[in-house]
Amino acid sequence: MGKSIGPAAGEAWKHVNSFGKEFHKQVSEATPGALQKLGEVGQEARKRLGNAAVHTGNWVVQNPGKTAVVVVAAPVAIALTPTALSAAGFTSTGVSAGSAAAAAQAGIGNVVGGSPFAILQSAAAGGAGGAIVNAAVGTSATVGAAAAVAPSVVKAVKKGQDEQKKGEQSTLKERAKL
Repeated sequence: MGKSIGPAAGEAWKHVNSFGKEFHKQVSEATPGALQKLGEVGQEARKRLGNAAVHTGNWVVQNPGKTAVVVVAAPVAIALTPTALSAAGFTSTGVSAGSAAAAAQAGIGNVVGGSPFAILQSAAAGGAGGAIVNAAVGTSATVGAAAAVAPSVVKAVKKGQDEQKKGEQSTLKERAKL
């Protein structure tokens, strides 16, 4: 049996080696063109994204108030969360009688652990629900603030891109005159 495996393994190796050589040849021929194209795509992406980043940075400098709103939205909202929970009737000692939370609890009946109501009460009492509530509040505040300023950022980036194109076209026209 050992004698028949040797020649079979040798024949298999010849096929694997032949395949490897052909694969190497094909990849070697395709690689320079693919790498060149990849480089071109990378250059164009860097040009476009780099310019967008510059225009966004300019917007930040020109709009410090709007920038500050986006930056402080989450911390301020999270800082105000205990006050909002308390105003709704969720307190560190339980649900406040006569509050909106008490009315909601009366409508719910038996509050199930892990429910939104239980999470809010846990947050007010300093429990694990606080992390969930703070994450939701912080994310919502940041997304809301970013959404509020996004149109002006997009407008500034677009304006910068248009100005850049005009500059490039002027340069081309000047070169054409030479």
